[in-house]
Amino acid sequence: MGKSIRLNLPILDESISIEGFTLFIIENREVLSNLVQMIYSYDEGSQLKLYDSEARTIKPSELIVSSDLLGFSINSPAVVKAVQLDVLDQLNENIEQKNKLDLLLTQITSIVGSQCIESELNLTYNELKIEKIISALEVRVDTLSNTLFEQLFEVLQIFKYLVKKKLLIFINVASYFSEEELGAIKEFIELNQINVLFIEPRGVYNYPQYILDEDFIMTKNL
Repeated sequence: MGKSIRLNLPILDESISIEGFTLFIIENREVLSNLVQMIYSYDEGSQLKLYDSEARTIKPSELIVSSDLLGFSINSPAVVKAVQLDVLDQLNENIEQKNKLDLLLTQITSIVGSQCIESELNLTYNELKIEKIISALEVRVDTLSNTLFEQLFEVLQIFKYLVKKKLLIFINVASYFSEEELGAIKEFIELNQINVLFIEPRGVYNYPQYILDEDFIMTKNL
C-alpha cells in the first residue's frame, strides 16, 4: 500500500487514517455539509488538515474530488496532459518508431519551408515537434462506461494513472452500489495500492468504517 494519509478536523479528537479503501461516515448533516465545503475550497491553510505519514501537507493539486460520478470529467486538462506525456514517453522508448516519426516531421517541415520561401511574404514557422503532433491529434481517454459502476472504475483507473495525485475523495457515492459491487471496488483499490476516501451520511454495509455520530463521538468499526 502507498503512504497512508491522515485527515483531521477541529471537531475530531484524533485524526483518521486513510489507507486504501476508507469509509468515513458523518451522521450530522451540518458537519457533513461543512466538511464537503472545506474539501472543495481546500488549501494548505484550511481547517481541514490532510497530511501524509511523514507529516507533509497534501497540496490541493494532489486531490481528486467527485460528488457527481455522471458529471465527472474523465478528460480533464490534467488527465489529457498526463496521457499525452505518457504517449510521448512510450514513443521516446521505441527508437524505431521515433526515428520514423522524426523522418516524417523533417519531410513535413521541409515541404512547408519550401512553400514559405516561395511566398511573396516574409514567412516564418516553428519547428514541428512530436508533442505538438500528439496534442494536435487530441489524444485522450475513450470513455466507455454505461453504468455508475463502470464510471467509478474509470475514475479509479484515471487516478491510478495520475501518479502525482495522492488522494481520491468520493462524496455520497457508496450508496449507489450493492455490497458485492463495493467489494469489487475495495479489492481494486487495495490491489492497486491507492488511497480512496468515501465520505457518506450513513453506514455502509458491514465494511470497516469510521463513524462520527450526531453527538460528535467517533467510533472505529475497523
